[in-house]
Amino acid sequence: GGLMGGFGITQDITARKQAEEALRESEAIYRQAIEVAGAVPYRQSYPGNDFHIVYDFIGDGVRHITGYGPDEFNEDLWDSLVQESHPAGELAQYPWREAVHRVRTGVSPIWQCEHRIQSRNGESRWVYEAAVELRDKDGQSHGSVGLFQDITERKQAEDALRSSEERFSKAFQESPSIIAISKLNDGILLEVNDAFEKIIGYAREEVIGKPIAELGIWASWADRERLLPTLLTN
Repeated sequence: GGLMGGFGITQDITARKQAEEALRESEAIYRQAIEVAGAVPYRQSYPGNDFHIVYDFIGDGVRHITGYGPDEFNEDLWDSLVQESHPAGELAQYPWREAVHRVRTGVSPIWQCEHRIQSRNGESRWVYEAAVELRDKDGQSHGSVGLFQDITERKQAEDALRSSEERFSKAFQESPSIIAISKLNDGILLEVNDAFEKIIGYAREEVIGKPIAELGIWASWADRERLLPTLLTN
């Protein structure tokens, strides 16, 4: 006999398709915005309950930071490049695993970390990482979206400043001449060197925060007032 009839079910999936398309467009805009800011966007998923991750997506800019392209990049490669990691921001006070746990459980809203890596060409680079968790309807974390940003120049500038400050402090303290730092307007002492303590006879703790006029160091306070314009112009 021939086919006499049939039965089927149809379902309008227009709304779902529109939602999926809107999500793709939103992710594309997010990635472009991150790349314009000079960072590298990524999306991770967590395959289990441990600390392992899978990179579902990572921007091509990762090549400029690490020397490896998106097709080569994975958790094992990243772990092999990282020389040291330091949670940052409000997570700075916690060990790495505890910091990760706080973010995944929602105690801390944002993952922030600074990594020192060795890139493919052997260069040492600093990379800042920030991410937010992706959660299911029950609030369970199943992945994250985040970014990597090369902060090598910033770290080098911070190191140079720190080195300069250390040299100044050494020269300040070890100078055989009396040196004191005070506010121009009221003469409040902010810092004194070792020679000040030895020659003037006051301990540092006795004078910091006090007006220099109270110490009687200036024979005439008017001399200081006449000297100030010269200090300000030179």
